[in-house]
Amino acid sequence: MLHEIDVLRSTPSTIKIKVLKVWSVNDNNNVDEDFLIIMVLMDESGNRMQSTVLKQDIFCLKRYLNENDTLTVVNPSLGSNGSNYKVIDCPNKLVLNSSTHVNPCNQFEGLMLGFKFYSFKSVIDKENQVSY
Repeated sequence: MLHEIDVLRSTPSTIKIKVLKVWSVNDNNNVDEDFLIIMVLMDESGNRMQSTVLKQDIFCLKRYLNENDTLTVVNPSLGSNGSNYKVIDCPNKLVLNSSTHVNPCNQFEGLMLGFKFYSFKSVIDKENQVSY
């Protein structure tokens, strides 16, 4: 799961994720090229995390990074999300880089729409606490 990733482990972390949202930031020097790809990812438990792919790694990963796709990600990096614009209230972000392996996943057992439904009564009674 996203919240269990440990970058200090000796074996690579493997997670199943669903890509909820993808957007690109154009390179100022060349508007035909992406400088950065930012995503919102969700694991099978519904945990969400912001993710980044830097320019030097976009070419080999971009074909997998489509909204609503489910992926198996091996050996991602975890970094601090120090961005001024956070789309997810989470202190960390997942970085996909040249050592990350991404493959399509056909057995994702998480939420398919990217959000959970709660009864009105449970919201009023504050029974559903969100943790990141």
